[in-house]
Amino acid sequence: MNNAGPSDELNDRPSKQARIQSSRPVTIYVKKTEERVYSALCLTKFSLDGLKEEVASKYAIPKNMPVKLYKRTRKGLLIHMDSRMVEQFQDEDDFLVEVNFQNKEGIFEVTFLY
Repeated sequence: MNNAGPSDELNDRPSKQARIQSSRPVTIYVKKTEERVYSALCLTKFSLDGLKEEVASKYAIPKNMPVKLYKRTRKGLLIHMDSRMVEQFQDEDDFLVEVNFQNKEGIFEVTFLY
């Protein structure tokens, strides 16, 4: 006989946090304006650091080189990207990207154009 009450059954359910962490990877498509074909980036980590790793790998940016990610809106606003923005990506979103090296600061700037 099982003596577990209704409150015990609720505690056995996986938390919402656990389901989010086990979600499937999201694939986004990126290309520079001068490129003809999009490339796929598979995001397994839904964070700014995860996106930086994938972008650095795609565009041969050295791992020790700082990367800043921006979003340029249709209105022309330039926004620093954060992990919340990366979490909003949908599977098969597509972006034009601009990759620039800022020699004075020694960083790569990658801008996602929406």
